[in-house]
Amino acid sequence: MWNRVDKAVGGVSVAFAVVGAGIIGLLAVLVVVDVIGRQIGAPVRGVVEIAAMVVVTSAFLTIPYVARRGSHIRATVIVSRLPRKARVVAEVAAYVVGLIVFALLAYSSFGEFTKAYTAGSYEGEGALRVPTWPARLTIFLASVLMVAESMLGALKALKGEIND
Repeated sequence: MWNRVDKAVGGVSVAFAVVGAGIIGLLAVLVVVDVIGRQIGAPVRGVVEIAAMVVVTSAFLTIPYVARRGSHIRATVIVSRLPRKARVVAEVAAYVVGLIVFALLAYSSFGEFTKAYTAGSYEGEGALRVPTWPARLTIFLASVLMVAESMLGALKALKGEIND
């Protein structure tokens, strides 16, 4: 059963990362169009507001995939010198801390999402107003996914499947 859960969570993490990378690519195109537009007197309105939302959204969408791959920042120079059992303890402790942090973030961000959605919160003024609820929903969903990735990572570490 855990293998199916792990595979499903992994699939969602990959999908989130693909979407996150895709929207960063679209943002890059938008910025280029804006720069060219400024040169000819026709800038794209709202690029700053869009960029602010896209950067946050993309970062949260890619975090679970990075954690799954073990590509996050770690003190490898220290951990690699520990005996195997101590590395397992350090790995499990790191995943448990991540689980707690992202569970708290998911808890708090859900309330912020519902407030932004029901109140119709926007960023920006004038020509382009960007709704804030999609970014807040992304933070919530990615945090929930990170809780799952942290649980799975801790279980894998306990089973001896740590990154050496």
